[in-house]
Amino acid sequence: TATIQFTFSKAISTPQPILVICRGQSLYLKEHAHEEDKELHDFALTDSVILNSTRKASAPSFKIMGAISLLNDIDVPLSGWVSIDKCSKPITSLELQFIRVESAAVKEGIAKEATEIQNIQIGEGDITRGVRIPIYMFFPRWFTCPTIRSIHLRVDFECNLVATFEDHTQITHNFPLLLYRASS
Repeated sequence: TATIQFTFSKAISTPQPILVICRGQSLYLKEHAHEEDKELHDFALTDSVILNSTRKASAPSFKIMGAISLLNDIDVPLSGWVSIDKCSKPITSLELQFIRVESAAVKEGIAKEATEIQNIQIGEGDITRGVRIPIYMFFPRWFTCPTIRSIHLRVDFECNLVATFEDHTQITHNFPLLLYRASS
């Protein structure tokens, strides 16, 4: 709480949020990560990977290629690229959803809550096929922290790539992210 005292009036107290940054948080995640996680992660999404069998018949034929960084310094933007190589239906939107997943051990088991922190539209309209769309997303400071993994508490982050088609069908692919804060 901050207290402000004016010359001829009484003091005013109002709560003020304070951002605390500690360098070097979660560096052990970076040091113990798999080598392939330290590079851009290549991915290919096709209509053959659709899991929901009730929607499989109405799903378009598509091939989405790209690469994204899975191990990230929280002060450096998430980066990568995505390309629509083939699609039988027009795409109306291509989005990145940034999600925080909090898990805590409770008496009944594990309580888990996922919160969408940020949603960025990286493509609008029927995206030209074969063009690499850059991914460059800053992590929001007030809602993001380094990944925390302990016995009783976890704070993880995910990024969803969401393609929405003209008939409102959506294809979502989830990327688990490891976030750390560099020591310098």
